[in-house]
Amino acid sequence: MNGSDFVRTLQRRIEEHDRSIANLEKALIREKELRKAAALLLENELEHLPGRLAPAVEDKPYANLTAADAAEVVLLKNNNRPMSVEEITNALLEGGWYTIAQEPKMSVNGALVRDGRFERVKTGIYRLKEKPEEQQKGPKEEPESPLWNGVEEIEPLANREQEYDKDALPGGSDEEAT
Repeated sequence: MNGSDFVRTLQRRIEEHDRSIANLEKALIREKELRKAAALLLENELEHLPGRLAPAVEDKPYANLTAADAAEVVLLKNNNRPMSVEEITNALLEGGWYTIAQEPKMSVNGALVRDGRFERVKTGIYRLKEKPEEQQKGPKEEPESPLWNGVEEIEPLANREQEYDKDALPGGSDEEAT
């Protein structure tokens, strides 16, 4: 093998390695995408379970709570002061809340948006919805007929005499249009 053949062989091998590396990089990107999708699916499934599959620890009050349940506790502890998603997320994580999400703040934000207990004060700021006064005081007496309370009875349509102008109705006239 002379010098130029040796150089061409080395160049071919380098090109083969470059193609191999490019294919591996594509496969790595694909694997990362699959892992991310699996993590999102798992996170969604875990939200529906009563616990977070993390061990309960006394000094970690949010360890076995969902993001929404833990956020409710955090807001109640702060007298329902409007808080940013970042503040809530940091409090949850410090309190032992567990998530496999790469971006816990996004998981918390999604939980706050989906859960009816929370209201958005402005972009990224949430608080618990206020309960109506009647719910806070307890149940009140229902009127006898809540649908008709204060409304006079309406005569049923079947008992009303209606006169129709047959010419005003489509196709009601005996005359054909020409």
